[in-house]
Amino acid sequence: MSWLEEFYIRISHLRDERTQIGRIVSAHPAEGERYYLRVLLNHVTGATSFQDLRTVNGIVYSTFHEAAERRGLIESDNTINECLDEAKVFHMPSSLRRLFSTILSMGKDISSFPLPEIDKSYDALDNEAREIIKESTIEVDPEHLGFSSFLNPEQRYAYDEILATINSGQGGVFFVDGPGGTGKTYLYKALLAKVRAEGKIAVATATSGVAASILPGTRSQIIDATLRKSYLWENMRQLRLVRNMRAQSDPWFVDYLLRVGNGTEDTMDADYIRLPDEICVPYTSDATDIDKLIESVFQMTLEENLLDPNYMTPRAILSTRNEYVDKINMKMIERFPGEEMIYYSFDHAEDDPHNYYPAEFLNSLTHNGLPPHILKLRINFPIIFLCNIDPASGLCNGTRLIVRGFMRNAIDAEIVLG
Repeated sequence: MSWLEEFYIRISHLRDERTQIGRIVSAHPAEGERYYLRVLLNHVTGATSFQDLRTVNGIVYSTFHEAAERRGLIESDNTINECLDEAKVFHMPSSLRRLFSTILSMGKDISSFPLPEIDKSYDALDNEAREIIKESTIEVDPEHLGFSSFLNPEQRYAYDEILATINSGQGGVFFVDGPGGTGKTYLYKALLAKVRAEGKIAVATATSGVAASILPGTRSQIIDATLRKSYLWENMRQLRLVRNMRAQSDPWFVDYLLRVGNGTEDTMDADYIRLPDEICVPYTSDATDIDKLIESVFQMTLEENLLDPNYMTPRAILSTRNEYVDKINMKMIERFPGEEMIYYSFDHAEDDPHNYYPAEFLNSLTHNGLPPHILKLRINFPIIFLCNIDPASGLCNGTRLIVRGFMRNAIDAEIVLG
């Protein structure tokens, strides 16, 4: 009896009255076709034969490996080349160069690509650190140079104190605090412009990619764990999470969030805060509760505003767990018309020769900062970046975009400003 016949018999014995597979026997990647058959069985629904499993878009492939590869379930040897070929349909040369740089920064070796050898004789850095060269060549926005003339008294005080410390050469630490909209970013821009215009180097950092993209020449950095709690409270004070949804048109909501952020809101046992009924959607344990939440957040019929990015992207539904977010996303995407593209992550554990962590276990993990294993997209669907890929171009953690097109290895998306 061949392994394929044995596999089929075991599966047949495991089917219940509804012809669902109860459990699939394990297989190691080194087992080749047996493993790829298992991958297909875990992802392909409705197949009634092995030929069905080997059929992708009407083409019957000769091996399970080829079928799994064409479905995007396993990484192929030429995935990167296919990505670059597809991207040239959407991008100009400068964007393609940035894409290639991003691919290299994700652990790929430039020597694996058919490129001419780098002639180091053209490197004119004279052993000076590249970071210093980069910081010293940041252009100063002329408009920012004039900001210092329009500072309010509090901004002026901070501006003069900080510049005096810089000019003294003694060094110092300053903490600028204030709710959103009080002019902190305006002050930072004035300071950066002044220092850089004098030929000095100003290294600006921020705690998130979105914050870094606001200031010229700013880099994002990871927040130390000891600062996370205060950072989260500061986020509430800044109203970043909900500003676009209600704050601009609801002064009561603004005051409520400021009271929570400042710690002046009344608390209950164990420092719990009661959410007012005005901002709650009643929970009835009914299957339609999520639909009611979606309708409440988007206020109007979703289908009427699908093509308007200015309506879609300022609204968001937050959740306490990634698995809940994934379920809400699935319900949201069902409301969007048009063609659907499904992407799968390639998950594997390093230094795991015995396959102690099988792919389906890794696929089930929903770590913070990582997309789900199965990512469904449709045209005009809003998406959000979860990492810092190219902050200078606005592609950073928290950037919101609208899907405009997609291929098997590339997604064309438009950044939504604001």
